[in-house]
Amino acid sequence: MIILFTAAWLWQQIPAWLSGLTGTDKVLTVRLSVILPVISGLVLFSWWMMNKPSRAEFLIETDNEMKRINWASRKDLVGSTRVVIFFMLATAFVLFFYDQIFQLIFWLLSVLRTPPMGF
Repeated sequence: MIILFTAAWLWQQIPAWLSGLTGTDKVLTVRLSVILPVISGLVLFSWWMMNKPSRAEFLIETDNEMKRINWASRKDLVGSTRVVIFFMLATAFVLFFYDQIFQLIFWLLSVLRTPPMGF
Protein backbone atom coordinates (compact mmCIF):
# COMPACT_ATOMS: atom_id res chain seq x y z
CA MET A 1 0.00 0.00 0.00
CA ILE A 2 2.82 2.40 0.82
CA ILE A 3 4.37 1.74 -2.57
CA LEU A 4 1.05 2.40 -4.33
CA PHE A 5 0.47 5.60 -2.37
CA THR A 6 4.00 6.74 -3.18
CA ALA A 7 3.40 6.09 -6.88
CA ALA A 8 0.09 7.98 -6.79
CA TRP A 9 1.72 10.91 -5.01
CA LEU A 10 4.53 11.03 -7.55
CA TRP A 11 2.00 10.83 -10.40
CA GLN A 12 0.27 13.93 -9.04
CA GLN A 13 3.43 15.88 -8.19
CA ILE A 14 5.48 15.41 -11.35
CA PRO A 15 3.42 17.85 -13.52
CA ALA A 16 3.92 20.56 -10.90
CA TRP A 17 7.67 19.95 -10.97
CA LEU A 18 7.67 20.18 -14.77
CA SER A 19 5.73 23.41 -15.11
CA GLY A 20 7.96 24.61 -17.99
CA LEU A 21 7.45 21.42 -19.98
CA THR A 22 4.58 21.44 -22.46
CA GLY A 23 2.84 18.56 -24.12
CA THR A 24 1.06 15.67 -22.50
CA ASP A 25 3.31 13.10 -24.21
CA LYS A 26 6.44 14.57 -22.59
CA VAL A 27 4.80 14.73 -19.16
CA LEU A 28 3.60 11.13 -19.50
CA THR A 29 7.09 10.01 -20.55
CA VAL A 30 8.69 11.77 -17.59
CA ARG A 31 6.06 10.39 -15.22
CA LEU A 32 6.66 6.82 -16.35
CA SER A 33 10.45 7.19 -16.44
CA VAL A 34 10.41 8.38 -12.82
CA ILE A 35 7.66 6.24 -11.32
CA LEU A 36 8.59 2.84 -12.78
CA PRO A 37 12.16 2.79 -11.37
CA VAL A 38 10.92 4.09 -8.01
CA ILE A 39 8.24 1.38 -7.79
CA SER A 40 10.72 -1.29 -8.91
CA GLY A 41 13.26 -0.17 -6.34
CA LEU A 42 10.72 -0.10 -3.53
CA VAL A 43 9.36 -3.54 -4.44
CA LEU A 44 12.85 -5.04 -4.54
CA PHE A 45 13.78 -3.37 -1.25
CA SER A 46 10.58 -4.67 0.40
CA TRP A 47 11.17 -8.17 -0.92
CA TRP A 48 14.79 -8.09 0.31
CA MET A 49 13.77 -6.83 3.78
CA MET A 50 11.02 -9.43 4.23
CA ASN A 51 13.11 -12.36 3.04
CA LYS A 52 16.18 -11.83 5.18
CA PRO A 53 16.88 -15.02 7.16
CA SER A 54 16.79 -13.20 10.49
CA ARG A 55 13.31 -11.78 9.79
CA ALA A 56 11.92 -15.14 8.63
CA GLU A 57 13.42 -16.80 11.71
CA PHE A 58 11.80 -14.18 13.94
CA LEU A 59 8.37 -14.83 12.39
CA ILE A 60 8.75 -18.59 12.82
CA GLU A 61 9.80 -18.18 16.47
CA THR A 62 6.92 -15.78 17.10
CA ASP A 63 4.47 -18.33 15.70
CA ASN A 64 5.91 -21.02 17.97
CA GLU A 65 5.67 -18.76 21.03
CA MET A 66 2.04 -17.91 20.24
CA LYS A 67 1.20 -21.62 20.25
CA ARG A 68 2.65 -22.01 23.77
CA ILE A 69 0.61 -19.22 25.36
CA ASN A 70 -2.06 -20.16 27.88
CA TRP A 71 -4.92 -17.88 26.95
CA ALA A 72 -7.38 -16.75 29.62
CA SER A 73 -10.84 -18.26 29.64
CA ARG A 74 -13.84 -16.15 28.69
CA LYS A 75 -15.02 -16.10 32.32
CA ASP A 76 -11.64 -14.78 33.54
CA LEU A 77 -11.54 -12.20 30.76
CA VAL A 78 -15.03 -10.89 31.57
CA GLY A 79 -14.19 -10.75 35.28
CA SER A 80 -10.97 -8.85 34.69
CA THR A 81 -12.74 -6.44 32.35
CA ARG A 82 -15.35 -5.70 35.00
CA VAL A 83 -12.67 -5.00 37.59
CA VAL A 84 -10.85 -2.62 35.22
CA ILE A 85 -14.05 -0.76 34.32
CA PHE A 86 -15.03 -0.46 38.00
CA PHE A 87 -11.65 0.99 38.98
CA MET A 88 -11.67 3.37 36.03
CA LEU A 89 -15.08 4.70 37.08
CA ALA A 90 -14.01 4.90 40.73
CA THR A 91 -10.86 6.81 39.76
CA ALA A 92 -12.90 9.18 37.58
CA PHE A 93 -15.31 9.83 40.46
CA VAL A 94 -12.49 10.50 42.93
CA LEU A 95 -10.75 12.87 40.50
CA PHE A 96 -14.03 14.68 39.82
CA PHE A 97 -14.58 15.02 43.58
CA TYR A 98 -11.06 16.42 44.09
CA ASP A 99 -11.57 18.81 41.19
CA GLN A 100 -14.79 20.11 42.71
CA ILE A 101 -13.15 20.55 46.12
CA PHE A 102 -10.19 22.46 44.67
CA GLN A 103 -12.50 24.56 42.51
CA LEU A 104 -14.53 25.50 45.61
CA ILE A 105 -11.39 26.33 47.59
CA PHE A 106 -9.98 28.50 44.79
CA TRP A 107 -13.34 30.23 44.36
CA LEU A 108 -13.53 31.00 48.09
CA LEU A 109 -9.97 32.37 47.97
CA SER A 110 -10.98 34.55 44.97
CA VAL A 111 -8.51 32.85 42.66
CA LEU A 112 -11.34 31.81 40.33
CA ARG A 113 -14.03 34.21 39.20
CA THR A 114 -16.62 31.61 38.21
CA PRO A 115 -18.37 29.69 40.98
CA PRO A 116 -18.16 25.91 41.05
CA MET A 117 -21.02 23.81 39.74
CA GLY A 118 -24.10 24.01 41.91
CA PHE A 119 -23.40 27.49 43.36
